Amino acid sequence: MQSYPCSKNWCHPMRGAMRVGVVAVWFALAGCAQPATPTPQQGVTDVSLKGIAFVQKEITIRVGESVRWTNMEGVPISHTTTSGNPGDADSGSKWASGTLRQGESFTHRFDEVGDFVYYCEFHPSVPAMRDARVIVIAQ
Repeated sequence: MQSYPCSKNWCHPMRGAMRVGVVAVWFALAGCAQPATPTPQQGVTDVSLKGIAFVQKEITIRVGESVRWTNMEGVPISHTTTSGNPGDADSGSKWASGTLRQGESFTHRFDEVGDFVYYCEFHPSVPAMRDARVIVIAQ
């Protein structure tokens, strides 16, 4: 067996590689912590973006209430919430969150009755990330 000049074999190449591997795994897992759930608010309905899906995909609210979308992915995946459907001429005309990184939220207030469809610009081909709905009813 080859001898290494360091005491207790701390300089052994395999031990060094194991230490680097353990540190790398720790940093990777630290970056995957689950984001905190937003504090509930009166007149605000929460929708999570989790598992590459809108959770709840269809909600009903009253005129004057808001929806807060929060990216709750356990890994760093970005999303958007954008009114309309991909390719629609008016896509994003009612609202467009921009990029929502892990743990970030976007809130939109609905001031008119209607049935509003929306999707994620980054995942338009994923069925759970398109054709989601906010149904707004009168007071």
